[in-house]
Amino acid sequence: MGAGLSVLADASKLANLMRAFFSRLVIRAILLYVGWKSFKSLKSECRDDDAQHLVFWFVYSIMEFLEVFADVILFWCPFYYEAKMALVVYLGLFNGARTLYRRYLFNFLSAHEGEIDRGLKEMIESVEKKANDIPRKIMQRFREAIPGIPAPVEGGKDTKEGIPINPDSEAPAGKVVSDHTIDTNGPPGGPTNQEEWKE
Repeated sequence: MGAGLSVLADASKLANLMRAFFSRLVIRAILLYVGWKSFKSLKSECRDDDAQHLVFWFVYSIMEFLEVFADVILFWCPFYYEAKMALVVYLGLFNGARTLYRRYLFNFLSAHEGEIDRGLKEMIESVEKKANDIPRKIMQRFREAIPGIPAPVEGGKDTKEGIPINPDSEAPAGKVVSDHTIDTNGPPGGPTNQEEWKE
């Protein structure tokens, strides 16, 4: 009895894997087909087909975003993969993307366009700010883990021994690290005039 149930469970898992593989294969084939049609439309003089394929890719990008959540919630539903495959077929082969865009997406997105733009701008600014902080945090971790790494000096003014990263334009010439200076007048006993150096 137990062996029979195990065989049935394995067969069910195999069937689900085959269904998922087949649906992904069909979806990729549809995307490849629409991609090829997009290439052909870019070469043509007609602009109607350009708009049609742009609409498809836009609608499909929304579908891909929503799929992140749908896969977690609906993956256990019967015929979920088949339904997803049928939706892509409808969008790509039967002008379903244009239908959905004209009936639902255009009016909704037009009504909330300003809010979406503001949200995207704030999100991008937040990501850029965090990305700019990453190198500083990495160097801070290195300095904490490895003693002796010089700390950066901001504005050309020493706070610790280190190399200035934003030297002050009015800082004395030759000030590079901590209290060490570079003599720009040449070695001891040598010419002290810059014109003599040029000669």
